Amino acid sequence: MGTTEGLRGLRVLHLIDSGGLYGAERMLLALVTEQRKQGLAPMILSAGDPGLPEKPLETEARRLGLPITPWRMRPGLNLKAARRIAHWARDAGYRILHSHGYKFSILLALLPRSARGENSVLISTQHGYVTAPFATKLWVYQKLDRLALLRVDAVVIVNEDMRRLMPRAIRDTGRCVFIPNGIDPKAPAPRPLPPKIADFVGRHRVNLVAVGRLSPEKGLADLIRAVAQYRAALQQVGFVLLGEGRLRPELERMIAEQRLETQFLMPGYLDDVAGHLGHFDALVMPSLTEGLPITVLEALRAKCPIIATRVGGLPAVLADCPSATLVPPATPSLLAAAIAQQAQAPLDASAVVASRALFMDRYAAAGMASRYLDQYQYHLRPRVRDAQKWNPQP
Repeated sequence: MGTTEGLRGLRVLHLIDSGGLYGAERMLLALVTEQRKQGLAPMILSAGDPGLPEKPLETEARRLGLPITPWRMRPGLNLKAARRIAHWARDAGYRILHSHGYKFSILLALLPRSARGENSVLISTQHGYVTAPFATKLWVYQKLDRLALLRVDAVVIVNEDMRRLMPRAIRDTGRCVFIPNGIDPKAPAPRPLPPKIADFVGRHRVNLVAVGRLSPEKGLADLIRAVAQYRAALQQVGFVLLGEGRLRPELERMIAEQRLETQFLMPGYLDDVAGHLGHFDALVMPSLTEGLPITVLEALRAKCPIIATRVGGLPAVLADCPSATLVPPATPSLLAAAIAQQAQAPLDASAVVASRALFMDRYAAAGMASRYLDQYQYHLRPRVRDAQKWNPQP
């Protein structure tokens, strides 16, 4: 599995329009790092609106010395820009076009194969799916994405639960492949908290951190409800919500209405979350839906206990993890009970050590990159593959 024979120097273009430096972006950076070790020639194309300054993904890629090309383009169904990108990629010799997210899965799949090169391979990694309200812009994008996936060469899902969300025509074929996310097994050096967060943490006996976009599917409203309903049991617990997003005003309103300002801090986006996990007693993830969150893998690597909901890929990752507690989604009472238990009786050292061992065995980045290489290798073969079923297992 994952041999580079005949593939050394293979040019791989990863395409993404990111809104921060969250799970998908950190997975992509880990994958590109490993692909360079494999002898491939990957490049990240980072799309954004015209006039947008450097994005967090671009800043981090440059810090890590990874190749990245910022590409500014008009948002929406911009097929003209997609054609320009496809021609640029073809002329630069990129054989693999690897999409991360709706944008490029749709735009590149709508182009004829000749526009991106007859011998090119289009792969789409689905990092997570949110059920969008009917007739919203996100709902339209999801419908287009479903149609687009019928035209790509391979669809990668990051947890098996996502398979049921894929189009029936590819759901149970070799074109839909499960590859779990992975990260560098070496944790970053610990970093001091910014003064505002350090001051907040110092005022609480127990501190939990939530990481991610401030959006409905992350379930942060349920976390606030849990603390409001069980404030007596959780009054010594502080919650730091790291991230930005459109739900910020609503979450701030809920915190103010419940008079929980002393227990919640929303400092915005924070660079290098992994380097700060050691300051917290647990990671809390009350999500309503998830793919395979990179933050959970970082917590396992950092020996940080986890309280999470039983959604998406979380049960598969955490079911055997002695330092994790799983509760049903949208159940503030059970979430509050799990938090109270963690606050009253922290886990012993053996549990978190065992959890790190589980991470090392299953979710190191080299294994993820090897599985993607298998996909690249297979889909670069003659197109007799379309009549075959092939699904390498992780």
